[in-house]
Amino acid sequence: MNDADTLPRLLARNAARWPRRPAWRHKRLGIWETLSWAAFARRCTDIAAGLAAGGFGPGDRLAVLGDNRPDLYAALLAAQMLGGTGVPLDPDMEQSRLAEILQDARVSVAIVDTVEQADRLCPFIAAHPPLARVFCADTGGFHRHVEWGKSSLDTLVGEGSAGGAPPPIAATGMAQRDDGAPVPQDLALLLYPADASQHPLALSHAQLLAAAEAIAAADPIDATDNALCYLPISSYQDALYSLTLGLLGGFACNCPEAPDSVPRDLREIGPTILFAPAAVCNALAQLVTAKAGTVSGFKRRSFAFFQRLALRAEECRERGQPLSPGLAIGCRIGEIAAYAPLRDQLGLNRARWVHTDGPLPPDTARLLRAMGVALRPAFARAAAPHPAQPAPETLHA
Repeated sequence: MNDADTLPRLLARNAARWPRRPAWRHKRLGIWETLSWAAFARRCTDIAAGLAAGGFGPGDRLAVLGDNRPDLYAALLAAQMLGGTGVPLDPDMEQSRLAEILQDARVSVAIVDTVEQADRLCPFIAAHPPLARVFCADTGGFHRHVEWGKSSLDTLVGEGSAGGAPPPIAATGMAQRDDGAPVPQDLALLLYPADASQHPLALSHAQLLAAAEAIAAADPIDATDNALCYLPISSYQDALYSLTLGLLGGFACNCPEAPDSVPRDLREIGPTILFAPAAVCNALAQLVTAKAGTVSGFKRRSFAFFQRLALRAEECRERGQPLSPGLAIGCRIGEIAAYAPLRDQLGLNRARWVHTDGPLPPDTARLLRAMGVALRPAFARAAAPHPAQPAPETLHA
């Protein structure tokens, strides 16, 4: 383990090493807004100060509910700065399951992305005494909710400034540990599945960083990389590939405007690294087939010809056979004429690697690899204990 042995300490390292380099981007009303590492660390520190002013401290639980957006990731890190634990929740989760999780995790503060999500949590404040306050990151629509006038995320930040709370560890550097600052064995995240029959994942800082370091050892990452953060914020894959790996590598994480805008935002960003579940890979393969069917005449015949060459070459690679000179030349021409333009339309032309979470149908894997998509199998395993039990090792190979 390196010196930056917790997620907040990685944040402090990145803010000191790359203060002006992009850390997070979020598409809002069609415009990409960028936060540098210095600005993102400052936002995390401001939220942590507000939480501290309200009594949040070691052992407390903070829930975030909403789609991928920088403020929700900042809130998770702010809770960890104070020795607390983040509980990211799926915004599409059923209300009854949401109530179970809030009670089981003993959540004391919740931060949501929209007023609509805030309205979902209001009934739980009286029903679940540990949940004291709910803060909303997006203040749009607050004029319709007078009772929310003092519960925006900016209000929480203002409470920290007015209270004169001491700066958390991410702002003070890494040389000295303050009382209450996290240690590697502390619980960083509690990840609850939508299925109530499954146990939540209890993940420490050490476990998350060990898994991220294993990924980086297998497929190097760089501070100039770009990743698309589109998976549910409550998923283990998002916690690993967006939050933890982004902090470890210092690269920019990009949050789409909305779940239904992911394909368009993927093309705009052109990520250099990507985690794509099997369902996404299947959808990409279907999109390739659909695009091939929309062109006509010479373009269709040319694409079909180069696709057959690419599939034949991929079959040779699978069998460990060398490519014939004619096939190799044909594939090089196909790269220029067909494969690269297609990957560009998909948003994968810059991707050095695409990790997937399980075996793909042979036709899907062969088609994507033939088109030049650098698929890698990712085996990330985390056992599922009850939060009260010791967290197990999290491995990535």
